[in-house]
Amino acid sequence: FLFINRIHHFADLYAKKLSVKREILMKTLWGDYYFDEKTKRVCKGAQSKGQKPMFVQFILENLWSVYEAIIIRRDNEKLEKIATSIGAKLTPRDIQHTDPSVPLHLIFNQWLPIASAVFDMVVVQLPNPKALNIEKIEQLMCNKSRRFDTLLSETQQLKQDKFFIILY
Repeated sequence: FLFINRIHHFADLYAKKLSVKREILMKTLWGDYYFDEKTKRVCKGAQSKGQKPMFVQFILENLWSVYEAIIIRRDNEKLEKIATSIGAKLTPRDIQHTDPSVPLHLIFNQWLPIASAVFDMVVVQLPNPKALNIEKIEQLMCNKSRRFDTLLSETQQLKQDKFFIILY
């Protein structure tokens, strides 16, 4: 199954549920931190205090729980509870499907949508196309076996017009 997400998605989700600032969760979801249920605070030193790190507690355990309920146990009642708790919409037909990967895909696609996560990563990680220099444009338009000057003249003209940057 395909799902992908970034820490900020989980920080947004749990900030509301735990009444903890998003910025704090962004710094502590990945690391040696745990959430103290009694004090409702994020605390440092999960390993030394025998606590589960927040990433395990709030992300991995939920992923494992979904996977176990759907794939391993085929527990439709638990599947319905999980779907309701994360706001996923499943029809009775989806829940009863003979292939357990169908409801699994549906749950993960609604809970952890890959498209928005990939788009977020593209926006954050890729350089601004308007800041590309001419050499980089040539590299993007060519490969190791083909030089820029062997491309069609119309294609070469795109670089000169910087039309490529607009398309990129």
